[in-house]
Amino acid sequence: MININEILDIAIEKDASDIHLIAGIAPTLRIARDLISIGDEELTESDMYEIYDFFVRGNINKDEMYRETKKIDTSFEYKELRLRVNISSTDGIPVFTLRLIKNTLPTFEELGVPDIVRRMTRQPQGLILVTGKTNSRKNYNIKCINK
Repeated sequence: MININEILDIAIEKDASDIHLIAGIAPTLRIARDLISIGDEELTESDMYEIYDFFVRGNINKDEMYRETKKIDTSFEYKELRLRVNISSTDGIPVFTLRLIKNTLPTFEELGVPDIVRRMTRQPQGLILVTGKTNSRKNYNIKCINK
């Protein structure tokens, strides 16, 4: 029997950003861009349906949506921490990706944002885009163009 609360507690303790739950592999955490397995025990098909029941908890609308589309994007709260929950399907078996959403925003220093960007955020107008693929740790290459 799978203990999802234990997995969530370990993820919180290890400051994971994501939890991946897929049948045939051990629960996996994303910690600072690295994928780290929790234990050696692989999740079974039965575990996946147990986890499904944990997150859907008899919500008829969510259950119906999953049965029709084989995917759900929803949220869940655990110990005052919010989780973004994505449920999809592989070979008809639910697959889960959980994103832990922190309650506090990181500071500019923690993000490594240059001072020029910090000053730009205080401007009364304008748009700042920082683009790149997820988890690519975008480099802030700022060029100012004067007209």
